[in-house]
Amino acid sequence: MTRTVFLTTKTTDLVHLTVADAPAILPWLNNHDITRFLNRGDRPLALAEEEKFLGSLYTERDKLVLGIWHKEAEKLIGMTGLHSINPINQTAVFGITIGDTDFHNQGIGQAVLSAMCSHAFNWLNLRNVVLHVLGNNPRAITCYTRVGFIEVGNYPTFVFKDGEWVDEIHMLLRRENFLLSLEEEAKRQTVHQVATMTT
Repeated sequence: MTRTVFLTTKTTDLVHLTVADAPAILPWLNNHDITRFLNRGDRPLALAEEEKFLGSLYTERDKLVLGIWHKEAEKLIGMTGLHSINPINQTAVFGITIGDTDFHNQGIGQAVLSAMCSHAFNWLNLRNVVLHVLGNNPRAITCYTRVGFIEVGNYPTFVFKDGEWVDEIHMLLRRENFLLSLEEEAKRQTVHQVATMTT
C-alpha cells in the first residue's frame, strides 16, 4: 500500500491519515487496554465520528496529526500529533497512541517522539512542546524524560480511570533541552558502538 510519507524514523514512516484508516484505528480507541492511558474510553467511539475527525485533519493549521506506519510490517500501528499549535507563543501539545500492542516496548514511541519534536523545533519554529500524561503510565514518563521533557506540574487524583483516581502530570520540552538530549543520545550510541567493537 502506498502512503504519503511526511516524516520518517528507522522503523516507521509518519504518514498522512485518510478516512480509509478509520476501520483500523477504531478498535484501538475502543480498547480499554489502550484508553486506560488516555483521557478517553468512557464511551464507545463510532466509525462515523472517527471518519469525520480524519476527514478534517488537514484543513486546520493548528494541528499536525500523522499515522505511524511500520515499514517492515507494512501496516498502520498508531497515531501521533502536535495539537494546539500556537505560532505566537511558539508552543504545541504532543500526543501519541501506539494502538497495535504487538509493537509496544520496541523503542518506537521514543523515535516517533524525537522525530515530531525535531519537526516542531526545526520546521515550525516552536520554542516549547508540552504534554499531559497520566500517573499510571510510568513507561511513557520514562520515554518522555529520555527525550528531554521535565515535569512542570501535577494535578493529583485528577482523572478517573478504571475505578481509580490518577494524577495528571504536565511535562515540558524546551528547544535547547531537546538539542542537549540529542547530543547525549549520540554520545551513548558512540560508547555502545565502541564497547561492541572491543568485545
